Amino acid sequence: MLPFAIMNNYGNIAPVPETIQDYVHGTNFLAVLSSQGKLYMAGAFNTTMGLSSNAPTLVRSDVKNIWGNRNTLTIQTVLDRFYYIGYSSYSSAETGGTNYSSWQDVTSLYSALNLSLIKQVRMNGLDTHVVYTDGSLYAIGKNYNGNWGRGNTVGSSTFVLLRSDVLSIGGGETDYWGGTMSTIITKDNSLRTCGSIKANGSSENVTSWQLIDTSVLQSSVALTSYSSGAIRYKKASGWVQYGALSASITGNGSASFGYPGESTNVTYNPVPDSISDFYGSMNAAQFSLNDNNIYVTCSATGNSNGQAGLGIKYAGKDTFTLIDGLPAIKKVSSFDTYSVALSQSGQLYVCGASSKWGGTEGDVLVFSPLNIKS
Repeated sequence: MLPFAIMNNYGNIAPVPETIQDYVHGTNFLAVLSSQGKLYMAGAFNTTMGLSSNAPTLVRSDVKNIWGNRNTLTIQTVLDRFYYIGYSSYSSAETGGTNYSSWQDVTSLYSALNLSLIKQVRMNGLDTHVVYTDGSLYAIGKNYNGNWGRGNTVGSSTFVLLRSDVLSIGGGETDYWGGTMSTIITKDNSLRTCGSIKANGSSENVTSWQLIDTSVLQSSVALTSYSSGAIRYKKASGWVQYGALSASITGNGSASFGYPGESTNVTYNPVPDSISDFYGSMNAAQFSLNDNNIYVTCSATGNSNGQAGLGIKYAGKDTFTLIDGLPAIKKVSSFDTYSVALSQSGQLYVCGASSKWGGTEGDVLVFSPLNIKS
């Protein structure tokens, strides 16, 4: 008997829709990674890369992961090749003045790491930190202001092991260089920081890890805000801010922190315990994300370029206010005259200065969908 096969007619199977997997919010660019591995770039970087306009443009179709901050972007391809563009975060000699407008291959640097253990990659304009699932913390780059906690300011152009007890790292993501301060949560529920630490309106360069607290909730992520250098983290008793507001944000700008201006080092903010995380901007808007909803406070004067797209409706709010009309959100960021939010369903929303993401609408004052097509 001849072999046979069962033939089923499934009709026309609809293709899986392309959604947004992740994004990197830069000063003059917006990088967007789709669920199909496509990388789209928008903003000023497009013209420096030889593209014809700053509108969202497909630049690669082989991308697995993206990381970056306001002035640099690194990609990992499906073949585990690594490239970056923008300011170098991989050289001990980098001063922040070199802007690479073409992809730089750093695969050889990452070959020294166990890629299967990578839990978190934190980039800034001068350094790259990598956290493993086993708690190992590696760094490469400048070690600017001693933000590696090694007792010196000596950097490295290869990855070096800093610690073996780290759960997460944050700090300085919205600073211009971003690499001036580092904050970690360790396995013993402690919070430590080093680098350019701001307190009472002044900065101090600390090259060794300073213990801030010993009872931090592991679920909280330590972040710093652009203007004050303050660290926010969560305890069982509620949210805490370490570091005082700088003069540039006290007064009207203090509304962006959800409480009146303070001058002490440690302040317990009147922020609802339900708030799960903070997302900083310059001195106009401050976001929090809880239960997939975005809440915002906004200073009375920080409205230039529709900063955060919320400067009119929420101006002068000194308590966190729900932004209505949005679906469930899983990620939000805000600085440099525009804001970005990514929904749970993979839709991207933008507001603020539209030129930053390749638009021509001027200042968009509410979160609006950004449709990216190849």
